[in-house]
Amino acid sequence: MKDRFHKKVVALLSSVSFFRASLLVFVVEASWIALSGRFSMAYDENTHLASIQLYAHRWLPFWSGQPPGADHLGAIWRDPSYMYHYLISFPFRVFTIFVGSETGQVLFLRFISIALFATGIILYRKLFRLIGVSRATTQATLAVFILLPLVPFLAAQINYDNALFPLSVLSFILAVQLIIGFKRAQTMDVYVVLQLVVVSLFSSLVMYSFLPIVVANGLLVLMMLVKSWRAQGRTKTWQQITKSFGQISLPLRLLLIGLIILLTGLFFERYGINTIRYGHPVPDCDKVMTLDACKAYSPWLRNYQSHQDNLKGLIKPVASDPISYTARDWLRIMTVQLFFALNGQVSSFKIGRPLPLPVAFTVILVVIGALLVIKYRDYLKRWPGLLFLALTGLLYTATLWYREYFAFLSTGYAVAVQTRYLVAFLPILCLILVLAYGRWLRHQPWLKSVLVTMVILLLLFEGGGATVFIVRSDANWYWPNHAVLKVNQAAQKLLKLFIIGA
Repeated sequence: MKDRFHKKVVALLSSVSFFRASLLVFVVEASWIALSGRFSMAYDENTHLASIQLYAHRWLPFWSGQPPGADHLGAIWRDPSYMYHYLISFPFRVFTIFVGSETGQVLFLRFISIALFATGIILYRKLFRLIGVSRATTQATLAVFILLPLVPFLAAQINYDNALFPLSVLSFILAVQLIIGFKRAQTMDVYVVLQLVVVSLFSSLVMYSFLPIVVANGLLVLMMLVKSWRAQGRTKTWQQITKSFGQISLPLRLLLIGLIILLTGLFFERYGINTIRYGHPVPDCDKVMTLDACKAYSPWLRNYQSHQDNLKGLIKPVASDPISYTARDWLRIMTVQLFFALNGQVSSFKIGRPLPLPVAFTVILVVIGALLVIKYRDYLKRWPGLLFLALTGLLYTATLWYREYFAFLSTGYAVAVQTRYLVAFLPILCLILVLAYGRWLRHQPWLKSVLVTMVILLLLFEGGGATVFIVRSDANWYWPNHAVLKVNQAAQKLLKLFIIGA
């Protein structure tokens, strides 16, 4: 009976129908939130819409100075994270010809966000299969990821995070292809390297937080070059690189080189000039504009006022060493934000508390899983590229933590701690934990099937996906529309009948 159950679960998880159903659940839940949530939702939707509207009146993304009336967007003319706003402004321009209402325009952009995020999920399936992970493990891992409340909640909003998500996964795929090709032939595939350079440069202009991944990709290429030099000598290495480059068709070669030249110029126009003029690739607002102008930009004003209060001793002091900050604030916030919902400005960003069962169960599984990862760390090396992805994730997380920790030291508060910044690495974390559990339970495969089934069903029916948004919201969270209000209230009433802690 145990073997029969295990085989049926594996067959189900391996089927294309299961992946399609998981993707459909994601789209339905994200669409529910997009159609229900009043603009502007939590993650700076108003700022992103205003930036798109600003770029919609320009053909080129360059500025000679701060645009008039745009101080509430910060120093946008020197912001390197502009490519999403600029490119999305083109379909937005066309759409606004036919739809003049802000509500229609917001929904249009939200559904583009959902489509971008869904593309990232599909690419993640390709990445895990490229690594050599079984179809059942791949699709079970992605099902768990999809059912994390943060995922549909973020995907349903106008945000450049949703554009960076598929670009990050595309970067991971190219890096893994490079690793696999190098192991097979002991030389770099120049075609893949050129694609990786294009994706890296482009993604860094979508969101500056991609820069640590650029560094990781650069180190990967450099490491392969050094290995090849040591093993075969510089002359042979150069001959292999030249041969690989020559195998690319001429039109494709010209296209890739042209894109690299263009994107390098765009990269320098923001990051390079910012560094030369202001001493930092991503300078603070007050380095670019006057203090009074920056006060119109609410995130900067919050940090500035908190910093001044901190200097005056008006903020209650707490232990500020890295360990205390991490345990007391950073880890707690990161965990809670995986499972909560958050309203927008209309109710001063009211928090919808996580539902208890998924949080408790997840914390237990992650703690045990972390110990298993340590125990089976050598086993995890059997999947090519997984170690690189894990190390890239660690570099990215360390960079994020460093920036947020020093913001805490400046302001006295744990400001800008957002789990959504790590969303591109969450599937990798899930996969590493799933593989470690699989190794632990290798002699009892039916237990693996039981555990996976429990996790998916728990998230599906006890607080995953859009459930938290529906259960914890109230009338202020929704569009001022009678049908939206009634549908959400009916769904809330139904869910509260069987969700523990609702």
